[in-house]
Amino acid sequence: MSFLLPLASESVTARMEFFTNLSYQTVGVMIVLTSLCGLAILVALVARLLSFFPSSKKPATTAPSPQAPATVVAEGVPAEIRAVIAAAIHVTLKSPHRILHVEPVQNLQLHAWSVEGRRQIFQSHTFR
Repeated sequence: MSFLLPLASESVTARMEFFTNLSYQTVGVMIVLTSLCGLAILVALVARLLSFFPSSKKPATTAPSPQAPATVVAEGVPAEIRAVIAAAIHVTLKSPHRILHVEPVQNLQLHAWSVEGRRQIFQSHTFR
């Protein structure tokens, strides 16, 4: 029976080590989560601080308009495409603007670049 005593003491020691390690891991996770929350709050504060400073960038193809958020006048461009362009400008610039000119691409060489890009993307995939 004396040979059972070391086995019993080892299991108690192993359990104590597990709970000791668990407490260290719990403290470590709490430190990481607290640090991440602090960084998120810092980033939010910096974003709010930067929102007070107006952006001085003005796009070259648009002019400010106090009337409407976006006005598109273009011949040969479908209404859906004009609506998407106007919405993208409104969301991006976050201020009322008037679109002065929109026209479809007439140069087919520019289209070749997009075809080449798609070819490279499809070529980079491996087939199963």
